[in-house]
Amino acid sequence: DRNRQTPLSRAVAGGHQAVAIELLRAGVPVDQAGPGGVTPLIAAASQGSDEIVRALLNAGADPDTRDDKGRPAALAAAQAGKTRVIALLAAAGADLNIGDRENETPLIAAARRGDRSTVTALLKLGVTVDARSRDGNTALITAATAGHSDILGQLISAGANTNLRNKVGNTALMVAAAQGQDKSVQLLLAAGADPDLVNVDHRTARDLAVLAKETGIVTLLPR
Repeated sequence: DRNRQTPLSRAVAGGHQAVAIELLRAGVPVDQAGPGGVTPLIAAASQGSDEIVRALLNAGADPDTRDDKGRPAALAAAQAGKTRVIALLAAAGADLNIGDRENETPLIAAARRGDRSTVTALLKLGVTVDARSRDGNTALITAATAGHSDILGQLISAGANTNLRNKVGNTALMVAAAQGQDKSVQLLLAAGADPDLVNVDHRTARDLAVLAKETGIVTLLPR
């Protein structure tokens, strides 16, 4: 019954490692989902329970298991900043570029949170830096939207394309300019962001800064 917790999911939720391992040894179904389609692996990944994650994977848990929102275990771990769990999942063959129903990938989630350590871990594991969410946002655009200039720097160093646009045509530079993020604007310009690109409303980054009355940003951008 997906609406009820199994003994294994209860043990995982409670952080009872010894109980969970005993249940696995007894042969309980390892991927049986509980409420919301959350499997024991997803729950353990969210909690950062390294040993339970390892035991579940050793017992045959699907490393790419998803809940009812399409969220895979790696995304659950990234949303919680659990880098050791992400490494365990990667070693078990998890696809770290899989997102949820909105196609928010682990890297995009980490960029949104401003989580430098998780971004670093994911980049070292070779994730696709320019993967897009359902609305077309990359991790770079997401970091700019959230105002995380340090994450922008990490992503740029990893080769992120500064000129990709989301579904409304906005680039990371446009978002940063509209929000008055001078450091982010300077970083993006230095990395080759094109200030002449336009969004679906035919506005450039400078146009958006003018509309937002971000006069300091306006001076950084060419007419």
